[in-house]
Amino acid sequence: MEKIIIFDTTLRDGEQSPGASLEAHEKLEIAKQLVRLNVDIIEAGFPVSSPGDFEAVKLIAQRIKGPTICGLARCIKKDINAAKNALKLAKKRRIHVFLATSKIHMRYKLRKAEDEIVRLAVESVKYARRFTDDVEFSPEDATRSEVEFLYRVIEAVIDVGATTVNIPDTVGYAIPEEFGDLIYSIKNNVPNIEKAIISVHCHNDLGLAVSNSLAAVKNGARQIECTMNGIGEPGHHAFNERLKKLGYSLSEAELNKAFERFKRLADKKKFIYDEDLETIIEEEFAEVPEAWQLTYLHINSGTQTIPTATIKLRSKSGVIGEAASGDGPVDACYKAIDKITKRKGELLDYSIQAVTKGKDALGEVTVRVRSKGKITIGKAASTDVIEASAKAYLNAINKLIRKGNKRLKIET
Repeated sequence: MEKIIIFDTTLRDGEQSPGASLEAHEKLEIAKQLVRLNVDIIEAGFPVSSPGDFEAVKLIAQRIKGPTICGLARCIKKDINAAKNALKLAKKRRIHVFLATSKIHMRYKLRKAEDEIVRLAVESVKYARRFTDDVEFSPEDATRSEVEFLYRVIEAVIDVGATTVNIPDTVGYAIPEEFGDLIYSIKNNVPNIEKAIISVHCHNDLGLAVSNSLAAVKNGARQIECTMNGIGEPGHHAFNERLKKLGYSLSEAELNKAFERFKRLADKKKFIYDEDLETIIEEEFAEVPEAWQLTYLHINSGTQTIPTATIKLRSKSGVIGEAASGDGPVDACYKAIDKITKRKGELLDYSIQAVTKGKDALGEVTVRVRSKGKITIGKAASTDVIEASAKAYLNAINKLIRKGNKRLKIET
């Protein structure tokens, strides 16, 4: 009987499921259990996507024995280099490169013609082969690709050394009969297909991922890509849908850029709030208009003194100054700002961290503020932590004023 290869992508695709963010040591523990389940290949992550992903893949490559350890990469040299570096300690390693082949992706996402896609795919597989003889290629959005072009790309990458070709149903678009037919047609129309293993990667948008995978096996696929409990990538779909509900409309390029920021943030914290998403969008794509600017700050504080802050802010109407006392110098600053802006903010969270070394370290303050039912996050940095605290709070107030006036919207 022919062997069916189990390629587990829980630690890569599965981690993109909302609420499934994992730290490196947690990924390692899951990888150990995957070894116990006798999976053949563990796709440990997407090394270039974030420092956390890189370190997790590196850790698993170093510590896990038995299965092949795989890292995902776009058809870009920096991605392939990151995968190579993360996987170099693995006894058995695979680099998995992908590139979109559907007309809609080529036209609007990549803005490249067919010949350019073939060239990039071939060059990337050849480059990955420098570092391992086990290279997988995925034509992203294969089920919506023109089938003759799909044959052409697959034949080309096999010619230069791809040992596995994976057919992903990227948007969960296919049904079992048509997906099985696609695998059958690839097996019978790609001249060199016997030199590679046909793999399938099915998304479950229509609840048909298992059925599609079984139909593919029936028609010639010999590797199935799957995850524990069926967790998987949000197709960027859930991320994009959440942004739309918040009032943001992004182009494909902007969405990809924002999603990378989102992934890096998810490495650092377990729960991502709407305010975090809004901060990502505003910092990446739009300048927050400053209704108020800090022009003067004076603090009077000490062990035997009631903390007092004198603040001056500039607006379109001119400069306004106020003084206030509080439980501490930061509280006094915030009360003075409230007096000037006439917008009382409730401080939900306050954190400070050093972003440089030494006694004169730059301190970054992050605040989470609620006012009139709306919540936002403000950030600022300074060698003076009181100044950073005041500016972070003012940054949040400016965002809240903006939200009250008009929702930021980035048109596609």
